[in-house]
Amino acid sequence: AISLRDLFTFGKLSQSKPSVRLQNAVFLHRELPVRMAQRIEELKSLPFGLAQAPPIIKVIGWYSFFVDTLTSMPRLVDSDDERKFTATIETQLQTPSLVVTMLSSAVASPSTTHSASSQQLSFMQSVLDRFFTARIGLRFLMEHHIRSAEPQDDRWSGIIQANFEPTEVIRHAAEDAKLLCVDEFGYAPDVLIEMADEEDSPSERRNSRLTGVPSHMHYICTELLKNAMRATSTRYQDAATLPPIRATSTR
Repeated sequence: AISLRDLFTFGKLSQSKPSVRLQNAVFLHRELPVRMAQRIEELKSLPFGLAQAPPIIKVIGWYSFFVDTLTSMPRLVDSDDERKFTATIETQLQTPSLVVTMLSSAVASPSTTHSASSQQLSFMQSVLDRFFTARIGLRFLMEHHIRSAEPQDDRWSGIIQANFEPTEVIRHAAEDAKLLCVDEFGYAPDVLIEMADEEDSPSERRNSRLTGVPSHMHYICTELLKNAMRATSTRYQDAATLPPIRATSTR
């Protein structure tokens, strides 16, 4: 298994050692088609005839095209091959941005689950959970390889940032969620961001900073806060003031 530490180390080494980038590109060239093909088979296994739904067929087509593109590429042997490969996967990241929307539209169709049993719904949910979880991993590997080639300060390695402050990520996510809430309701509750009380921990261990992927954390926090703001705005729509939302960061 590949750890976050392994990926961070790769990102740092690849900036000064082309051989490391080539080694990782060779790994991705071999691994991505296999993982993409697995995602295609998962979509084909969806119940209720979903595999024949136009949005699902479209997504399967995107993934199949990418598999064919990668498998038709010759073996990567030098830095020129690595750069061509990197350009190819960067295009892939930009193209199927509608995957989530397409799958959601197919699954949300009233005819899809009208007469479905709980067992069938559970199976469909498990397939989709595996698909989206694996999709995050695929995009992580590709984004990290692409970003690792770019000039970055010492705290960054690809899409991984060392020693970042999670409360700052939450604050930016709250600002984005607030814009969405105001656009929908005309107003939005405030978000109070605080650190958890850790009095039982030695002071030197109360470091709030993390090493991780801020963009992923930002996305998750935005979704959570957006839902919380929508619920609060709906419940207290007739109140003079809205109660604040509390976001607590802890380790």
